[in-house]
Amino acid sequence: MPDARILAAELELAHATHLANAPERELAMQNHIVALQRKLQTAEDENADWLSELEKATEEAEYYKQENIALRLRLDESSRLVCHYTNFGAYIPEEFKMFQDYFNQTPDRGWTMIPRESYLKLEGNLLTFPDFRFRSDSGTEIDVELFHQWHKTPLKERLDYLEQHPETPLILGVDRVCLKNDEELKERFQARPGNFLFSSFPGVENVIKALDKKERSGGDGTFKL
Repeated sequence: MPDARILAAELELAHATHLANAPERELAMQNHIVALQRKLQTAEDENADWLSELEKATEEAEYYKQENIALRLRLDESSRLVCHYTNFGAYIPEEFKMFQDYFNQTPDRGWTMIPRESYLKLEGNLLTFPDFRFRSDSGTEIDVELFHQWHKTPLKERLDYLEQHPETPLILGVDRVCLKNDEELKERFQARPGNFLFSSFPGVENVIKALDKKERSGGDGTFKL
């Protein structure tokens, strides 16, 4: 059993050490409190500046609204906007990859899938984004644009344009569900040689037949209605 005198001496030493280190601990705590106060003051100042700018912008917006003055949003590098997206690469759905792989594995079909620009410029400021481009052995190049069941309105717009510009080297593939219970739209769609129907996603053979039909309809790379 430890001697009581030894325990008492150890306790006295610990107490003395604690008292000796007290000023250092007190100074460290004070420095920490000062640092926190500075951070808090900085945050409050920034918040006050933001609230002031917001209040000013709100007052200006209300003035323009009352005066019926149109507002224009201007953004540049000084706006410090940050995009939360990190991947800017083109996304290719899995079914498109499967179609491309299977098409490339079936040579001697008379057609080759070739790279294309991201969009096809139409008349005026209109743009369209075909899914594939093909080149025949004779050199004819044709774009193919697919319309799924939720693309009925864009399909009508594309048909409107193609009816006015039948020379456009573009054929359309449409999901059958998109034309369901709409005979007028179906007739317009079927009036263009090369257009084809599919369910969920077109097969390679279906697309090749459509390309052949389109090329035969023009011969020189144009459509004939």
